[in-house]
This record gives sequence, structure tokens and C-alpha cells, in this order.
Amino acid sequence: MASVMCNYFIFKGALQDYNSESANISEIANVMVQIQLINYVNQGLQLPKGQTCVCPSEFSCSYLGTSVPRCYMSFTVILLSPDESLKYFSTEFMPLTPSGNIDIDSMSPQQKQAWQQPHTFYLTSKPSAIDVFVHHMGAVINAHTGELTQIQTVVHVDTFILPLNSVIPSIENHLSMQSRNLNGTILQTQ
Repeated sequence: MASVMCNYFIFKGALQDYNSESANISEIANVMVQIQLINYVNQGLQLPKGQTCVCPSEFSCSYLGTSVPRCYMSFTVILLSPDESLKYFSTEFMPLTPSGNIDIDSMSPQQKQAWQQPHTFYLTSKPSAIDVFVHHMGAVINAHTGELTQIQTVVHVDTFILPLNSVIPSIENHLSMQSRNLNGTILQTQ
């Protein structure tokens, strides 16, 4: 399951935001949202439209030569408040294990840190939802015929939506992370 930890916190005050998109811009922030991606599972290593990112077991896929393709997924987390511009962060493309889990063991120390760290957003008002887009980069193979359909391309795999209308915010300095398990809206990956 796609597991996301989220802390939604209401406060008042001026903040100095050092985002790369808005470096050194002082803004009034009323809401702080912390997001941490925990896990992702794509059993069957599926891609949309009957595609996959690995050679199906019943085919030889000799066109791949000696290289064994892996599934590499990137995650883009998006927040949008009604009265300000879109805020987001994206991960690097992370490898999946043959069972479809994030392959933490093959990550560099920098990738592990980026995957495991919470990301903090300061907003002027409450976002209505948190969206997570999952993309694959690499080989795209027809799961039914074993035919290579694309190579070194980026494919949108799934979308996760966490509505925030029922999330109760923490007030002042009482932070509490809430973990949510989500199912994708396209392939129902977790």
C-alpha cells in the first residue's frame, strides 16, 4: 500500500520560506503540512494499458540483451491551497524489488535519506487534498505479448489522493503524524 504520514498543523505567524522556488520570500503562513512517504507496492509490476516494466515470465525478451530491466518509480507530492501557487516535491526514480516494493537496500545513502525524511510545506490556508503521482522511467513491455513498446520513457503509473476535509489539524505545538494507506486511482497500486 502507498503509505503516507501526514501532519497538518494550524498556527499563526510570519515565516521565512527558503524553498528553492521562493527563496528569501517572507510570507504569512497559517498552515504547516508535513508529509513523509513510507512505502509503495506495485504487485505484478504493472503499468497502465496492459503494460509492465519487466519481461513477463512466459517470454524470453531477447531484445533486452543481458540487461535485466527494473522498474524505477518516482513520486511527486502536490499540495494546492485556494489562494496560493502549487507546492510540490518529487523523489528521484527509485528501484522496485521483483515483488514490487521500494528497494531500500539498493538505494544510495542520499536516496534513503531523501525517501525517509518528512517534507514540510507552509501554506496560507488549508489544502483540500494531497495528491501523489507515481511515474515509471525505463522499459515498457506489453504484458500479454512480451513485445517491447517503448524504452527509456516516462509513464504515469498511478495517482493517490488524500482528501484533507476529514483530517483534524493539530493546534499550536501539538504535532501528531497520522499515517494513511492509500490505493491508486488508475491501477489500484498500493
